[in-house]
Amino acid sequence: MESKGDWRFCRNFRVLWKVLAVFLCISCWGKLSAAQELHPHGINVCAYSESYTGTHITTSQMTRQTRTWDWGCLPFVRCKTKTVYFTMYRVGYLTRYRQVYRCCPGWLQDGDVCPTRKYYTCNTPLTHL
Repeated sequence: MESKGDWRFCRNFRVLWKVLAVFLCISCWGKLSAAQELHPHGINVCAYSESYTGTHITTSQMTRQTRTWDWGCLPFVRCKTKTVYFTMYRVGYLTRYRQVYRCCPGWLQDGDVCPTRKYYTCNTPLTHL
């Protein structure tokens, strides 16, 4: 039978292991993503404009009047208006542009630089440059 001390140790060890795993994933992710980015002023690096669809949410305060029947002095019925306030949300789509950096035509990317020139044989057409 396990004692309370062993159970607490196992629980603390599991929490520590999860924290360590998350830390390693975050640190490795940053290194992987940073290694693939080209420097804007690098040799053989060209800037391109890339379009993407962005969303934005607009809110507006709206009012609406509703009519309800209310008893006045008996037996008379009167019409009463009530103002209702609400918020309307709209999602808008915009075409936005961002600048991306890629190797210039004819150059190959190696990490965060473009040092290698593409070599072609005599049989390879040069139409895809």
